[in-house]
Amino acid sequence: MDKYLIKYKNKKFEISADTLASKDLIKIAENQYHIIHNNHSTKIKILNSDLQNGKIDAEINGKKFSYYIENHLQQKINELGFQTKHNNLENEIKAPMPGIVLSVDVQLNDTVTKGQNLIKLEAMKMENIIKSPKEGIIKILNIRPQDKVEKNQILMEIE
Repeated sequence: MDKYLIKYKNKKFEISADTLASKDLIKIAENQYHIIHNNHSTKIKILNSDLQNGKIDAEINGKKFSYYIENHLQQKINELGFQTKHNNLENEIKAPMPGIVLSVDVQLNDTVTKGQNLIKLEAMKMENIIKSPKEGIIKILNIRPQDKVEKNQILMEIE
């Protein structure tokens, strides 16, 4: 059974796919829904959805809200302290977890493309590839193979 964690401000709600399927939910137009729950009628309009980052902006009965949604896998990853999201606007590439640098696939002043492999990091006996979140030039390189790194340590900067 798929369970989702919905976060709004400081509140958290858990809902399962089965529970959602059991509700009287009707699609009335593109990105617009009507749901009846506990004899209450609710109109929902999805204004924006960024599923990669788990953010949903919606209008519910005329009021605007922003929610964050995590599936079961995202919840487990967050519990373990790993990062699943990259901010494309940041220049700093940070270690998502403690580990040992196995290889550095770029050099200072190299031009990189979005998605290009930058670093191979071993953590918990697994190899993890850190990829570039954006296009740019490697301006600072703080690591080399066999270095031990800590979570959130700045590994390099892309400008």
